[in-house]
Amino acid sequence: MIGTPELIIILVIALMIFGVGKLPQVAKMLGSGVKSFEDGINGNEDEEPSVKKSEPELLEGDRVIDTKADERTKTSKMA
Repeated sequence: MIGTPELIIILVIALMIFGVGKLPQVAKMLGSGVKSFEDGINGNEDEEPSVKKSEPELLEGDRVIDTKADERTKTSKMA
């Protein structure tokens, strides 16, 4: 059984790895993954209405790539 000292050590290590800003996002992703796993085990294959499949959530250090800019460059070179 995990006690209080072990939980504190785990939290300190998580803070050092992910930082204060990303820790809530990591916890949210972990929680949604566990819920998805439990739903899969129980046979509930209904998807949450709050899940967006069109655009992934960007984290604080992620870059945004403009794919439309590449298309505009290709079409301007063809003309």
